[in-house]
Amino acid sequence: MTKLTDDVSKGELLLYEEELLNQRLFVLGSDNYETFVSMLDNPPAPGPKLTALMCRVPAWRKK
Repeated sequence: MTKLTDDVSKGELLLYEEELLNQRLFVLGSDNYETFVSMLDNPPAPGPKLTALMCRVPAWRKK
């Protein structure tokens, strides 16, 4: 891919992500619904990057 196509792909990805974040209604079949609820109820364990992020002092608390 070229830089232009990479940028376009990233831009499209951001648009799709924003669309999903704004979505309030998810229509799923019963099998998919059970899988979705299971994923919400059992999230993966936090990785090292998330753990480090959560241990950082927020910018608004720094002096």
